[in-house]
Amino acid sequence: MSLTEAEAEDAVRVLLEVGLLRPGDPGGGRLVPVSPDLARSCVLSPLQREIDLAQDRVRLLGGELASLTAAYERSLDEGRSDRSQVVPDRTHVRQLITGLAAEATDEVLASQPGGGRAEEVLTESLDRTDRLLRRGVRMLTLYQHTARFSPATSAFASHVSALGGEVRTSADGFARCLIFDRRVAVIGLSDSDDGAAVVRDPNIVAFMVDGFQRCWNGASPMSITNYRRDTSTAVRGVRRAIASLLITGEPDVRIAQRVGLSLRTCQRHIADLMGGLGARNRLQLGYILASSDLDEPGAGDPLRPTPSAG
Repeated sequence: MSLTEAEAEDAVRVLLEVGLLRPGDPGGGRLVPVSPDLARSCVLSPLQREIDLAQDRVRLLGGELASLTAAYERSLDEGRSDRSQVVPDRTHVRQLITGLAAEATDEVLASQPGGGRAEEVLTESLDRTDRLLRRGVRMLTLYQHTARFSPATSAFASHVSALGGEVRTSADGFARCLIFDRRVAVIGLSDSDDGAAVVRDPNIVAFMVDGFQRCWNGASPMSITNYRRDTSTAVRGVRRAIASLLITGEPDVRIAQRVGLSLRTCQRHIADLMGGLGARNRLQLGYILASSDLDEPGAGDPLRPTPSAG
């Protein structure tokens, strides 16, 4: 293979850089080849020394930062530092939750709005939930009624209940949070679905526990044995929540978010309400709903489930 003069100069330059060529005389006019083993030692040894120095620096800094952990935790307890912090990415949030679950000794409160949960999320949380319940930690989980129509969420609830956990559902929306031993809470961020905020301020955590307890007291146990009756009750509760939001003039998108439904399913429930009440438009529907006593079901009850409901 023939090389141009420029290509030959580039090749010589590269061979010199990696140590495969060296000057053969003091004047440097003659170049001789070098054994690849010798070149490897000469070229890589300085790089290896740099790597070793960097690793020593990493270990030193790691030790120094680790020594500050205890002081940082003490400052949180003594009120000398911010009682909340943001964890911006999902991987670290999961690691954080796993660690807090492993440290829990008494109680975990979990509220998960938005209807049925993704199967991969439930699978990811299954192991830590099992270990938590088998240690005898009390666990209360709150979903929305629409979670009852998710096979994966229903199966997870059945599994949790069999281990002593308690699961309830509510029609209306509530905040997403996890509260560990009533001392630390993990809540979602307002501007991101990936991160979370960790709250340790005892006053804020106590406020969140009180809010959870109010929702829990008004929620319905998620029955595993009587699915048909359970589902009927859930559909009626969802429609009552939709009716209440229609009366206040909320748009369909907001209603769907509040009750944990897709927009399409929510609009199907609204259409069923309009048909059941004979309303010709949304304005008339709101007026009829505001004038009706929806807590008194009758033969033409617009809140009753239809075969396609859910």
